[in-house]
Amino acid sequence: MQSVSFCRECDCVVVNVEYRLAPEHKYPACYLDAQAVVQWCISHKESLANNQDCKIGVAGDSAGGNIAASVSHMVKGIDYQVSYTI
Repeated sequence: MQSVSFCRECDCVVVNVEYRLAPEHKYPACYLDAQAVVQWCISHKESLANNQDCKIGVAGDSAGGNIAASVSHMVKGIDYQVSYTI
């Protein structure tokens, strides 16, 4: 529900990444999943946002915040990164 509020207030597209979890999936599976989604979003931002000049950001809380911070270093073309605690 928070994603819907965020979209409305910020006029943005939110993509929620379901990443593989440990211990079933070993490191670095969660980072590779998030990296793949962000790279896909960057290469398809025209169709996602109807605007090739839109900004791309990553965000997350708790373990997702750690993944977001790591992916922001792994992928070129990310404009901002937010980690938060609810």
